[in-house]
Amino acid sequence: MIYNIFKVFNTDDERKAYQKKIQQTLGFKPGAFEYYEMAMLHSSATANQKKGKIGHNERLEFLGDSVLDLIIADILFLQYPDKDEGELTRMRSVLVNRAQLNYIANEMGLDKLIIGNFVKNILPEDVKGNALEALIGAIYLDKGFAFTYKYVKKKIIEKYIKFQEVMHDHRDYKSELFMWAQKNKQHIRFETVSDTGKGEKKRYVINVLVAGKVAGTGEGGSKKKAEQLACKNACKKLNINIK
Repeated sequence: MIYNIFKVFNTDDERKAYQKKIQQTLGFKPGAFEYYEMAMLHSSATANQKKGKIGHNERLEFLGDSVLDLIIADILFLQYPDKDEGELTRMRSVLVNRAQLNYIANEMGLDKLIIGNFVKNILPEDVKGNALEALIGAIYLDKGFAFTYKYVKKKIIEKYIKFQEVMHDHRDYKSELFMWAQKNKQHIRFETVSDTGKGEKKRYVINVLVAGKVAGTGEGGSKKKAEQLACKNACKKLNINIK
């Protein structure tokens, strides 16, 4: 065993049941469950433990982030031979932005696997995306790069990411804001202020936060439109030039 797994299970049966949930979520049988258990273990679950005695998922998150970047870069490089370095970089920044990773983690059901101690038992959105990156790191350590590449491409990218939308949107305000954030090492996330009405009267009000502060607000009939307007306002506020 590579890691010291935090004692979060009272019995072996509880741990086996948890491992079964991991396997069902992944769709394949892990060779070393400890990697995946660690990937789902948030640092808050180990906060009161002695330093060096307990592991959590931050190292795996670091590894998974790098593996994901390489996979995305390779797929874009092969799929879009007519795009230059700048355009490929823009597309990658949209594909692996934090909001996107949080969404994918939710869709995969990782929120039901993450272990941690959270205020009012509310799981922060970014914790989910971080867990997804850690999961990719776990798969890489357990199964190797070739398996991880195929899994990420088929089960994550092709299932949850629409490349054509990225192609059409890669010069829009949202993309430009994420590109700027990546270059300037700033963290971006969205928060829904309100969600009202039904059908044609549906309205969303969404804030985009940069480094934890509201940089722009948008309103629209869909989340996508509200986010775009919020990013447009943020770009103006931050003096980001749109090409």
